[in-house]
Amino acid sequence: MSLREYDSEVALCRARQEEDEFDLKFYKQMGDGLPVINDLSDLMRQLRLIFDSDDNHVNIELVRYCMKAYKSNPADWKKYAKFDRYRYTRNLVDSGNGKYNLMALCWGEGHGSGIHDHQNSHCFMKMLQGSLQEIRFAWPEAEGEEMKEVGRTIMKTNDICYINEFWKIMPSEIATIRESLRINSS
Repeated sequence: MSLREYDSEVALCRARQEEDEFDLKFYKQMGDGLPVINDLSDLMRQLRLIFDSDDNHVNIELVRYCMKAYKSNPADWKKYAKFDRYRYTRNLVDSGNGKYNLMALCWGEGHGSGIHDHQNSHCFMKMLQGSLQEIRFAWPEAEGEEMKEVGRTIMKTNDICYINEFWKIMPSEIATIRESLRINSS
């Protein structure tokens, strides 16, 4: 195992530990008021309720909970999984209430996305099948500097992440099929 792979594994373990601690605090705070998510239809219904307020506040913790509570079931999402042999695809699952889009993103072997940001918006992602590697970058501090890599995370089935910074998604070498469920809101 290389030093980079080791560092990535250590970071992943820390992130999962922080996520477990967050979940415990959140569950205690919400009590019995948490929604039940049995399938993709339940997830879509709950997301519409969460994003239905007139103010533009997004309850990040509640969206995270709902995304995590949904357990990937190919019978729910296979009809949205459209692959292209030359590039990754973005397939609309639900346009929500005009405040978010629920999309199935499908990466084939060797596909990736360019570096892009999610500032001033929220991006929640859930791996439905396979695995991929997320690479995060920091914005250059001075003109003429290149972006610096600040972290990598390997996502596996049912993992979730929240993004609102510069990032790049690269498929991991470990799986041949990648499908992720992603929500963007502005």
